[in-house]
Amino acid sequence: MRRYREYVLYVLFFISVLVLALKLIAPSKVYLVMSDGGVKVYEVPHLYTLQDVIAVAISSSLATASGILLILSKESGKGEGKDVVMSGDGVTEDTIRYWETLKSELEGLERRIVEELIRAGGSMYQSNLVEVLGVPKSTLSTSLAKLESRGIVLRVRKGLRNLVVLTSPSKARVTEVRNKDSPT
Repeated sequence: MRRYREYVLYVLFFISVLVLALKLIAPSKVYLVMSDGGVKVYEVPHLYTLQDVIAVAISSSLATASGILLILSKESGKGEGKDVVMSGDGVTEDTIRYWETLKSELEGLERRIVEELIRAGGSMYQSNLVEVLGVPKSTLSTSLAKLESRGIVLRVRKGLRNLVVLTSPSKARVTEVRNKDSPT
């Protein structure tokens, strides 16, 4: 539904800008007919008719509105809960039980992070975690680095943002074994 809406906004924006450009570049021709014993027709260049003015006003309004909506939809992810990526693929009951067990082993901010990620279905943008948890970015980043080093979460770069994903039990186990085997 969101893609359809964006598509309609793009089409509306393009058509509005096209109509606006055409009307500004090539206004309707206005002819002035004078009859003083004879008929003389004069073409008056660069004069806009009322219809031209209405077309320019409507198309510029539509172009502005659709452009603003496109920009806002790109920046905000468009609406409630859209910035939270539900990771429903492959989230089994065993994985959920693992996350719940893991949560009981953590304390403080790390526990709150895991709770929020569980509530969001396993993944959430880092910027949304900052807002939801009400902690400074640096504090969250430090806690995420600790959780990431333990294999509990994984940060995935998505454009200019980080998607924080709870890992599966097998991924966390591999990281735990690697950390034990590596010299510190």
